[in-house]
Amino acid sequence: MLRLYCQSRSSSQEIQLVRPMPVPQWQALKRRVIRYMEDTYQPPGSIDVLKKLPLHLWEGTNVFNDKFELLFLKTDMATYIELEREDDTGNFRATTGYPDVADALQKLDHPIRFIAVDMDTEEAVAAVSVPTLTVTSDIVEAALRDAETLIGTSGAANGVDRAHTAFHGYLESLCIAHGIPFEENLSATALFSKLRQQLPSLHPVDQDAKRMMDQILRGMGKIVDSIDSIRNQKSLAHPNPALLEDPEAMLAINCIRTMLHYLNART
Repeated sequence: MLRLYCQSRSSSQEIQLVRPMPVPQWQALKRRVIRYMEDTYQPPGSIDVLKKLPLHLWEGTNVFNDKFELLFLKTDMATYIELEREDDTGNFRATTGYPDVADALQKLDHPIRFIAVDMDTEEAVAAVSVPTLTVTSDIVEAALRDAETLIGTSGAANGVDRAHTAFHGYLESLCIAHGIPFEENLSATALFSKLRQQLPSLHPVDQDAKRMMDQILRGMGKIVDSIDSIRNQKSLAHPNPALLEDPEAMLAINCIRTMLHYLNART
């Protein structure tokens, strides 16, 4: 386990994870911390630690039965190695960003002992990166952050609902931005169909390319319809008795991210 921040090098460095703070509670606290850092004019790079890394607040202990809180992230090998290299080179996040986050949490009555990262050695499906969206909304950005947090702390199955919410909100934002009318509470499948039919940028000028892309987008429409069903029947959106296993959940999330990348690039 990589320790990106440690409150005191003279105390025990052991970390035993006990339990994470419930996601809604952590998201509310994280928003307060970010707002506090912005209001006290902390460097943007320090604020980005919370905005860009899906860290989660945990209770921890050690062999001495010390009780403490820490920020923790379990991530893929590539991200782990990148963070390890940054830490070794003493970049801004290592020297300033992590201490600034710890100080802000302490000011809000949550002193942390560590910011730590572990490598997910059982990662079965590589993650498609989260896109930086040109057309977006607060709901979309919050849902994407929530999905990243849940994937990193509780497994991909717990992130399906939030990834779906982000995708649904993004489709609504695209319709609004391009003047495409839609009824309230329209499904993601129906919104995607409207965009596919009415958004000129999704129709290449080259007729061979248009024919092939029409086939791909029709297939994507079927995937969106399936993800709608997964969200309702196999995610935490409802009290379903069984969730998707992580490989299938990560596949669904990666499909959503791939579609976000494409739509963002074409609009």
